[in-house]
Amino acid sequence: MHAVVISEPGGPDVLQWTEVPDPEPGPGEVLVEVAAAGVNRADLMQRQGHYPPPPGASPYPGLECSGTVAALGDGVAGCGARNDCRAAEHANPGGDRLRRRRTAADAHSL
Repeated sequence: MHAVVISEPGGPDVLQWTEVPDPEPGPGEVLVEVAAAGVNRADLMQRQGHYPPPPGASPYPGLECSGTVAALGDGVAGCGARNDCRAAEHANPGGDRLRRRRTAADAHSL
């Protein structure tokens, strides 16, 4: 998959469209085929080097997303593959990131 990667702290010129490994859903997570993602102030501060991602979170900017559940991790109940969903990073420190085609998200944040 591809993601917007912050190569170093700075302005918009530090953002790079880069091929990165596909995420895999862990226990209690779902894999989301991302259709749209949002950027907010925290993403801008992260790009500038003022707001590091929380431990275990993805390093890619884009704190909210919507898409379709592509796969389920162990122990996920209440949603199924191909369900539409939305997720927010503040509820899920490890998932949704800007312009990722796929992301692993905590099933409780959907």
